Amino acid sequence: MKAAMGGPEFESADVHFLIALLIASGIFAVSHALGAHSGWPLWLSKLPATLVVIAYMGYIAVKSRWNSKVNLTQRNEYRMAFLTLLPVVLVTLAARHWAARAGISHLQFGGAIGVVMGLTIVMMGLTNMRPTRYPRSFNFAAGLPMIAGGLLYPFCSRTQGTIVISCMGVVVFGLVAMAMQHHLHREAERTTDAAD
Repeated sequence: MKAAMGGPEFESADVHFLIALLIASGIFAVSHALGAHSGWPLWLSKLPATLVVIAYMGYIAVKSRWNSKVNLTQRNEYRMAFLTLLPVVLVTLAARHWAARAGISHLQFGGAIGVVMGLTIVMMGLTNMRPTRYPRSFNFAAGLPMIAGGLLYPFCSRTQGTIVISCMGVVVFGLVAMAMQHHLHREAERTTDAAD
């Protein structure tokens, strides 16, 4: 098993989902850049990303619950990820409500969230004690563009901000997918060399 060998906790299906998210983010950015002139209802531009996220969450749930190849440690990690996500979403929504009451604009709040999340992800990479399972390149590929986007976001108009966030998604998903694919390729080479 990959976990037992200290290998990565992902597979090619995870890379495919990231590529799908990259495409969905690109559709979102292009549709908002064209705006009303495209004749494309802007709410439909959210549909591809929403469907991809729902499909991926379903995939993770099935993989962690019913896949016999997933050991108890991995199941607990998946469960903790889900349990951690809910309070983060609730706290973010509460903070957004507080920011609105305090007179902080949507763009200022979004920029601050982007910077804080990016810094958190980078710090998680720097303190990662198991880089063979969770390579630091993932954290840097995701965190650094989020910091840059968060710093830029407050200086944009609402439409420009949407395009910035969408383009940041394209960059983040693309870089993380590349890092995952590289790590999978390197792990496959290591396994082949060990077998020889």
